[in-house]
Amino acid sequence: MIFVAIFSANSANAEQYCSDGCSTKPHLPDKEKPSVRIEFNSPTYSWSSGIFINIEAPSWNTDKNKLDVIGDDPQHSIRISTKNHSIEPFPFIETDPDSGKFYAQLRCTGFSHDADGDGLPEMQPLTFWVSSKMSAIECGRDDAITVSFKVTDDLTITKSAIIKWNVGQVKFDKPIYQTSDVVEVIVTDPDMTLLPFPPLATRSAVKVSVYSDSDSSGTIVTAMETGLNSGVFVGHVTLSTKDSSNADRLHVLPGGNIFVKYIDGTLPKPYSLKDTKDIIAQAVIEKSGIDSKPILVEGIWIQNKLPVIQGSNASILANLVNYRDQNQDYTCFIKIINEDGIITSLSWMSGVIQPNTKAQVIKSIPTNTTGTFYAEIYFWDSILDANPISEKHHMEFTISK
Repeated sequence: MIFVAIFSANSANAEQYCSDGCSTKPHLPDKEKPSVRIEFNSPTYSWSSGIFINIEAPSWNTDKNKLDVIGDDPQHSIRISTKNHSIEPFPFIETDPDSGKFYAQLRCTGFSHDADGDGLPEMQPLTFWVSSKMSAIECGRDDAITVSFKVTDDLTITKSAIIKWNVGQVKFDKPIYQTSDVVEVIVTDPDMTLLPFPPLATRSAVKVSVYSDSDSSGTIVTAMETGLNSGVFVGHVTLSTKDSSNADRLHVLPGGNIFVKYIDGTLPKPYSLKDTKDIIAQAVIEKSGIDSKPILVEGIWIQNKLPVIQGSNASILANLVNYRDQNQDYTCFIKIINEDGIITSLSWMSGVIQPNTKAQVIKSIPTNTTGTFYAEIYFWDSILDANPISEKHHMEFTISK
């Protein structure tokens, strides 16, 4: 069902969006040279984004002393729409008298969906117009917002922007910490800006799990949005080698690892609406003594589009960082297991990372058989000694026809 909200700027509602009084002069656009340009403040938005739209329309600058309004005239209406919802007419107000530049803003209000796993939907989908500064429109996960300005009977100028979900990111503010540091975790996910209208809105928040080698249960940290509509969330936890973990403290051991896990429940296609993804980042706790910095694995992924196509070329990539002040020998050992628990591939490669530098490991994997596979990736100082220089890593991938 398409919801259409109809309002008139020539009614008593006009005072809601034009405090200085609006011009009542008729709009007389130049039909031969309408000179209209529509601009969004971003090429893409999420399901809860604030959207700011500017229209340059010099021909509609009819009163040099007052703020003109466009889009409210049925003969030259402006329509804002998503795939299944629209508002028409949608008035735009001149930014300054005699400027010929007009603006409006509104909020996407998404659809009913449990984004954080608490069993309750985060969004209240609404489509309404109150003023050019407080309006809302419902949208889907893969949608678009379109502005349509009827310039003349024969000409309508349109501009669209994409609405989509995003895969979130999580990281620590540093790769290495002392045992008593305050750790900062940073989540970037514009899909979780969920509180709609300033000044009524406050900052949104997300929860992440922070844990360590010595405390796999760890603690839950609330990360607050850094500002309205920023999509960036920051939380803190204090490290301790003496005290057990609690709401704002994490138990660690020197030379150990800490992890942060963010569960993303707003994933773009080809994920389904019910899918979630664990996004994990790692940092290390410095040992006491000289030459204590280990190898850090910054990320591991498949060098191919997922799912991997049978018979195609695919590789596992890993980014390594050597924080030592000397060369570090390494061997990357990869074990691949199929769904039946059978080892289908064993491979390794060795190399040297220069002091205080990064290196990328690329190792091809077999793609001759379809199915779901699990890779275990080990980093040792050599194939003979097999002394770990980093944590064991896991990943899952699918090979399709």
